[in-house]
Amino acid sequence: MYIAICDDETEFADELLKMLECEFDARKVRCNFITVASGEELLEECRRNKIDAAFLDIMMPNINGFEIAEKLREIKNNIMIVFVSNKENTVFSSYKYNPIWFVPKSDLRFIGQVVDKILNNMSEREGNLSHIQIKTGNVVDEIDLRKIKYFKTEGHYISYYINNSKSDSFRCKLGDVETQLSNLWFVRAHKRYLINLRQVHSIKNGSVIFFDKDAIPISRSQIGIVKERFQDYLRSIR
Repeated sequence: MYIAICDDETEFADELLKMLECEFDARKVRCNFITVASGEELLEECRRNKIDAAFLDIMMPNINGFEIAEKLREIKNNIMIVFVSNKENTVFSSYKYNPIWFVPKSDLRFIGQVVDKILNNMSEREGNLSHIQIKTGNVVDEIDLRKIKYFKTEGHYISYYINNSKSDSFRCKLGDVETQLSNLWFVRAHKRYLINLRQVHSIKNGSVIFFDKDAIPISRSQIGIVKERFQDYLRSIR
């Protein structure tokens, strides 16, 4: 995990960092921590790196924590924000930015609970994006989406590919599978192919290149859509 701490009070930021390191270590979770002293630095880090959660001071010079939170949501909508402040009366104003917690600087005893909330959110997020049940005729299959490269239709039948292995074919419309997976980083690259963007290494010369060097063509009508969705996916994992 990647955790950012944004606070212009260096002494407090150091104290918070030590507490977070201790709490994550106690749960045997490996984290990378980034500490910055301004909102501008945090935004730049979020553009360049994958940040899962940010502990964000509200009262800072130039740009306050609420303004930073709004900009963070534009860069990565699902980033977990924890507001940290001496101004406890701002807690209700903070709800607008959908933080997962509000921590008073004067009372850090709940940091352990905050860490648990972050880990629970990560677990739920990973679970939601890893398995799905797909109905194929009268049978319901549970599939680990992270492993699938693409679905391919052949006549009235569909198969999915994991590495170089092909699943058994099942009778189904590719459009029905596409509808089920539309919010899970699958996109139609061709009338016969529904690809998993999490398995894509790059897009070159009108083809999708997977991490195992396999490649499939993108139809002219879909090239713009596939490129746009791929960029959306890359932004989501920064």
